[in-house]
Formats: sequence, structure tokens, C-alpha cells
Amino acid sequence: MASKNKMALILCLVIGLSRCSSLLLENANARTVRCKVVVSPEFAENTKWRQNVETLVEYADRVMYSWADIHLHIDTMTVFDVESSSSYAGHFFHDCLIKEIPKGSSDIVLYFSRHRTPQGRHVGMSKFEFGYLHVVQLDWDQKNRDYMFACHTLLHELGHMFGAVHVYRLEQGPRMMNPYLEERLVQKKGMAWEYKEPEFNLTNAKIMAACAHRGFRPREWSDSTWRTIRDAYARIPEMHNKWRFSSDGKILSHEFNEFVEGQRFAFLATWASLSGHHDLALKYLDTLEWFEECAHATCLAETGSVSRLCRRRGGHNRSEIDSYAFSTHAWIQLRKAYVFLRAGKVHEADSCRKLFTDALVGDYDSQVRGKYLNQYKLYKSIYVPEVSTSKNGGGR
Repeated sequence: MASKNKMALILCLVIGLSRCSSLLLENANARTVRCKVVVSPEFAENTKWRQNVETLVEYADRVMYSWADIHLHIDTMTVFDVESSSSYAGHFFHDCLIKEIPKGSSDIVLYFSRHRTPQGRHVGMSKFEFGYLHVVQLDWDQKNRDYMFACHTLLHELGHMFGAVHVYRLEQGPRMMNPYLEERLVQKKGMAWEYKEPEFNLTNAKIMAACAHRGFRPREWSDSTWRTIRDAYARIPEMHNKWRFSSDGKILSHEFNEFVEGQRFAFLATWASLSGHHDLALKYLDTLEWFEECAHATCLAETGSVSRLCRRRGGHNRSEIDSYAFSTHAWIQLRKAYVFLRAGKVHEADSCRKLFTDALVGDYDSQVRGKYLNQYKLYKSIYVPEVSTSKNGGGR
């Protein structure tokens, strides 16, 4: 899939540019995604910020089309200070984007900000369900290098926007959906910096192509789109993560374990629910919960070298393994709450939300718990607008 434009480029060089346009034929099924670009005041301090954004999006357009037949088109560009908004004190940053920046006629919002150090652990965030994406450009002391890292972050988060799943780091070269920003992505070549564009795993490319015609609003989903998406994710257990389990619920092997386990079920639950298959979405989350229970038992019993599966869960540290399992169970309750909201089942959603927030008491302070409650109220106002969020939001 990724090679079709490369082959066209090679042919253009052979026959001459005058005939090139006839070879670069558009796929009739290509999706053009309309983008509303918003930048922070700090990002806009660079007088060429508009040209920089246009270059970033044009590059991302070429990459996304070569892998998944997705085009990006900028509708508008504007400056907005999220941190000065009325929502900022009581909401997470990405929820402020959803609350404060309407998409209008665009499909997605691309928000670019500039920071010398990352806020929290993230340099990018994709609220793929709603069509909002945030890219943080860091460390402007080395503008060319940081510009290239921002380009990589944009591509990574666009991958999530269209369903791509995280993959593990590979020694032989970086992959686009590795969740960690690797120094080897941008290397010095002479006096300049060179971006070594990593590849998408072919299964992730097929998932993105399947999600290319996903909806960005509730009524834009079709059952045929959902079936195509479901079948694309089926490649992960068929070709990559091939698990075997013991009778007591431990994971015995994980052949070709290239994809980060669990994310497949989380994505499938979201897509199924948005397509109206709410019961199926809950089954995916139940499967995710069962898998995490198996992983918890496996990591508690593991001896010797730390496996890739357990490294993410605390290695051989029992308290970290237990903490990971506890927090994962809580997050699954929140995901179930959002499935129930999309189904219009507010009472069930509120019950799951309470299980989640009750579990946070020992790990988060009251301010963070308040932000999660406000997130829930915001999403409830989107999915069940006829219900008063102040009446049904519940307490902390």
C-alpha cells in the first residue's frame, strides 16, 4: 500500500515531469479530511507560523495518502489561547479543546502549541473519538530539529485519529506508532538535521485505510464502515499477537508480540459504540478486562528476565504490578460509562463513572478528580444533550 506513490515517483523521474501528472491518479475512494488549524499564542510568535503549519500538514497529507488514501485539507487557521479560557482551571487541556473550539464545518481540529519542556508526559494527544488532535513543539533552541519532531508527532497522532495501535520499539529501526519519541528519528547530517521517517506497520496501515471513512459526527457512521474496521483489526491476533493461555489464566506465550496488547479492544469498543453496537462494545471491554487479569496473574508469577508484556506493568515489582492492574480496571469502568452514555443509558453510565472516580481517591488529588468529573459532564452533554448534567453528574 505504501509503495504506490513511490513507484509513481520513480516512473516520473524516468519519463520526465511533463507526463508525471497523468501517473499520479487519485484513488476514487480517497478521503479528504477538512482540518481547522488552531495554534497557541506562543506558537504564533514565529512570524512564519502559517507557512510552517502549511508545510507540516502538506507533508502529513502526502504520508497519510501514501499509506491509507487519506488527504488533509486546511479550512481555516487561527490563534486561540486555551490557557486563558474559562474552562482551563477545571478541565484537562484536551477537554478544553473540545469545549472551547467548535469544529464548525471541519472534520477535525489540529491544535499546535509551543513549550520548552513537555507539560506532563505527552508531546501529542489524539482525542480520536471527537476529532481533536494536539501537537506540542518543544525546545525551539534547535528549530529545525524540533520542527521535524513536531512533524513526527503530527503523523503519530493522525495515526491514532484513524485507529492505529501502538507498537513496541524495534531495534532495527523506529516505527511510526511507537509511543516514545526516539532521538534516532532526527539525526545530524553534515550541518543539517535529517528526519528519518519511520514506517507504519502494514496492519496499522490497513486499519487506517479501513477507518478513513469513519464518522466525525454521530450520524456519519454506517454499518458497512464498522464491518470494514472490525475486519482490519482482526489482522492483529491473526498475524501478530498470538496468545496462548494456561488453564489457570496465565499467558504462556506471545508470538510476534509487536502490538501493544489491549489497545485493540479499546479502539474496537469505541468504534463499535459509535456505530451503534453498544452491547458489542461492552463485550470488547469485558474481553480487555479479562486479558488484563490474565496479564496481572502472569506478571506476578514471572521469574527470570522481564518479558515485554510485564515490563509495561512494573517488571518484577509486585506493588507496581498490582497498581497497574487496579488503575487499568478503573479506566475500563470509565470506558464502559462512555459506552452507556452513547447508548443513552445514563443510570448505568453514572454507576460506572462512580466506580472509576471512587478508585481514584488514593492516587489523585481532589483537583484531578474534579477534572475527571468535569470531563464526564462534558461528554454527557455531547452524547445525551437532553439530560441535565448538573442533575445527573453525581458527586466526586
